[in-house]
Amino acid sequence: PHVLVLEPERPGGWGKEILDYLQTVESLSVIVLTRHDIDLTGFPIHEHHVKPYSMFDLSAGIRGAAAALSG
Repeated sequence: PHVLVLEPERPGGWGKEILDYLQTVESLSVIVLTRHDIDLTGFPIHEHHVKPYSMFDLSAGIRGAAAALSG
Protein backbone atom coordinates (compact mmCIF):
# COMPACT_ATOMS: atom_id res chain seq x y z
CA PRO A 1 0.00 0.00 0.00
CA HIS A 2 1.02 3.61 -0.54
CA VAL A 3 -1.43 5.20 1.89
CA LEU A 4 -2.45 3.94 5.33
CA VAL A 5 -5.54 5.29 7.09
CA LEU A 6 -4.96 4.58 10.76
CA GLU A 7 -7.15 4.94 13.81
CA PRO A 8 -4.55 4.32 16.52
CA GLU A 9 -6.73 5.07 19.55
CA ARG A 10 -7.61 1.81 21.19
CA PRO A 11 -8.96 0.51 24.48
CA GLY A 12 -6.32 0.72 27.16
CA GLY A 13 -4.16 3.33 25.52
CA TRP A 14 -2.87 5.22 22.55
CA GLY A 15 -1.24 3.36 19.63
CA LYS A 16 1.89 5.52 19.70
CA GLU A 17 4.09 2.50 19.13
CA ILE A 18 2.40 1.94 15.76
CA LEU A 19 3.32 5.46 14.67
CA ASP A 20 6.84 5.00 16.03
CA TYR A 21 7.23 1.90 13.86
CA LEU A 22 5.88 3.72 10.81
CA GLN A 23 8.79 6.16 11.04
CA THR A 24 10.91 3.35 9.58
CA VAL A 25 8.66 2.95 6.51
CA GLU A 26 9.66 5.65 4.02
CA SER A 27 7.34 4.85 1.12
CA LEU A 28 4.08 5.11 3.04
CA SER A 29 1.84 8.11 3.71
CA VAL A 30 -0.21 7.88 6.90
CA ILE A 31 -3.54 9.57 7.59
CA VAL A 32 -4.59 9.45 11.24
CA LEU A 33 -8.20 9.50 12.48
CA THR A 34 -8.86 10.30 16.15
CA ARG A 35 -11.78 11.07 18.44
CA HIS A 36 -10.25 14.32 19.68
CA ASP A 37 -7.54 16.73 18.72
CA ILE A 38 -4.14 15.49 19.89
CA ASP A 39 -0.59 16.62 19.36
CA LEU A 40 1.02 14.47 16.67
CA THR A 41 4.16 16.56 16.34
CA GLY A 42 7.11 14.38 15.41
CA PHE A 43 5.06 11.53 14.01
CA PRO A 44 5.33 10.71 10.29
CA ILE A 45 1.79 11.54 9.23
CA HIS A 46 0.44 13.17 6.11
CA GLU A 47 -2.86 14.36 7.64
CA HIS A 48 -4.86 14.19 10.86
CA HIS A 49 -8.68 14.17 10.91
CA VAL A 50 -10.78 14.48 14.08
CA LYS A 51 -14.15 12.72 14.26
CA PRO A 52 -16.63 13.60 12.99
CA TYR A 53 -14.67 14.28 9.83
CA SER A 54 -15.87 14.96 6.33
CA MET A 55 -15.64 11.99 3.97
CA PHE A 56 -14.91 14.52 1.22
CA ASP A 57 -11.91 15.83 3.18
CA LEU A 58 -10.73 12.30 3.95
CA SER A 59 -10.95 11.17 0.34
CA ALA A 60 -9.16 14.32 -0.81
CA GLY A 61 -6.47 13.61 1.77
CA ILE A 62 -6.02 10.06 0.50
CA ARG A 63 -5.70 11.29 -3.08
CA GLY A 64 -3.22 13.96 -1.97
CA ALA A 65 -1.14 11.49 0.00
CA ALA A 66 -0.96 9.10 -2.94
CA ALA A 67 -0.02 11.94 -5.30
CA ALA A 68 2.74 13.12 -2.95
CA LEU A 69 4.37 9.69 -3.15
CA SER A 70 4.15 9.41 -6.90
CA GLY A 71 5.49 12.80 -7.81
